[in-house]
Amino acid sequence: MKGLLPSNPFCSTFGHNFFLVEKFNSNIQEIKCKCCKKKFIPTNEGDLIELTINVNEIDILIDYLDYQENRLQKKIA
Repeated sequence: MKGLLPSNPFCSTFGHNFFLVEKFNSNIQEIKCKCCKKKFIPTNEGDLIELTINVNEIDILIDYLDYQENRLQKKIA
């Protein structure tokens, strides 16, 4: 259980102080803690998953692919 506690003393005592960083669409949003600067995303079940470097890279790739798809659709139309 000790490994699950945040490393920041404020966050481990009082809990994270979240704020919305970016809303990708109606289902996906990025939340960040003001104290420890960790980023999280909510799941469909209401849990929070901490973002890692790999998840951030995947998000960047998905955004890039969406951008390219929209660009291609504008060229066709």
